[in-house]
Amino acid sequence: METSVTTDEELNVLDSQLRRLKIEYEIFFSNPTKRPPTDIEWKVLSLLRKFSDGGRMNFSQRYRYNEMAQRYAVYSDLWRKKSRIREEGYRRPQDALLSVQGPRSREILQRLSPDDWSDPAFPYLTAQKVELGYTPLWALRVTYVGELGWDLLVPTEFGATLYDQLREAGADLGFRPTGLGALETMRLEKAFRDMGHDIDSTDTPIEAGLGFAVAWDKPGGFIGRDAALAQKALGTPTKRLVQVLANLLDNAIKYTPEGGQITVAARRIPVLAHRTTDGPRKGVELTVTDTGIGIPEKDRPRVFERFYRVDKARSRELGGTGLGLAIVKHIVEGHGGQIRMEGNVPNGSRFVVRLPAEPE
Repeated sequence: METSVTTDEELNVLDSQLRRLKIEYEIFFSNPTKRPPTDIEWKVLSLLRKFSDGGRMNFSQRYRYNEMAQRYAVYSDLWRKKSRIREEGYRRPQDALLSVQGPRSREILQRLSPDDWSDPAFPYLTAQKVELGYTPLWALRVTYVGELGWDLLVPTEFGATLYDQLREAGADLGFRPTGLGALETMRLEKAFRDMGHDIDSTDTPIEAGLGFAVAWDKPGGFIGRDAALAQKALGTPTKRLVQVLANLLDNAIKYTPEGGQITVAARRIPVLAHRTTDGPRKGVELTVTDTGIGIPEKDRPRVFERFYRVDKARSRELGGTGLGLAIVKHIVEGHGGQIRMEGNVPNGSRFVVRLPAEPE
């Protein structure tokens, strides 16, 4: 009888340690700085091994022991899986992202925060831990629309509340929600580059139009400085013109049915119809013509507008965003050229690009 009581007490200790282990596991995985509960896990393992032969337990005790052994197996398996996920760098998103952009954004944020959001205290492209609406968060001063702005990394449980506070604080300043489409339009208007879309790792700062952001006089120089300076001395780069042709051909292929025809042609022209910054110049004309479905005449003036799609259903089906021709126009005009679209006879479309040519 005495042995039975002692065994029950020890099983109670094992049950208590298992409950504690579960809590410690949850704390461990919610806090990256917390150490794993190896001491508690060792106690649990020691107790499990102590009863592993089952010689001291009656039927009910053995049943209880088996149930707790299964619980430990589940906890241990979960611990191993989550540890592997943590080691590989995958984590459940912990923050919501709110972006406050616009000339009055500092005023709105300052109304909800005891911190200093002024330019000297919070310079461009810096991040700080701040308090906003009684919520501790990280704020990054950055803009994608060409205006004053901040990105706010907010704990998910406070995201909706902080959004309501921002909306209320900015009600008299014209605060209003803005979709990603509008943000993308403003980004393009300000010529802000999108890594992976407009530019990638193969583009140099000069080719991306970001030479103004390079610290050419950086003490000690930097890797690639001489090559970049040499490219800068050559003048306006022409690499982005490849994207012009690629985008026009991509559109032609998408909207030309099987059996249709796509023609690319180029020729020199004696003088551009428009004046460039240094006066009239000789030029080149590039045309991409297809025999596809064409574009109705009423829609032609708008085909170069951002996000404008003639046939929205077909564009979604083919993966169109309405940005391809807007990007083409932006690149062509950046090189001092012009682009127009006209109908092809008897059907299809014809895009005409005219660019100033280098002197012979």
